[in-house]
Amino acid sequence: MRADKIITFVTHGKEEYDDNTGDYVVTDDILSEVYAYVTDTGTDRMAALYGGIRQYAKTIRVNDVIDGAFDHVLIDGRKYKSDRRKIYRHKTVLEVSGV
Repeated sequence: MRADKIITFVTHGKEEYDDNTGDYVVTDDILSEVYAYVTDTGTDRMAALYGGIRQYAKTIRVNDVIDGAFDHVLIDGRKYKSDRRKIYRHKTVLEVSGV
């Protein structure tokens, strides 16, 4: 398995109260880039997972454990949401679909 594509996990910034101005300020998004093996999800797998065919479904395999929270994934500038995450001993498999 070749992890040759860089993907980005995006976590939205938190809203914090600023005592000086009296306003709520949103912090910057947290971006985390990792190398992954990205493939299109097969039709049999999509039928089992979603009950039908999705146009932008991908399977992502990362050679590391990704157990933290994130809001979405960027692959080649396109936004994907996580539908399923399976953590194995030394790797993580994500099933994602386009937003």
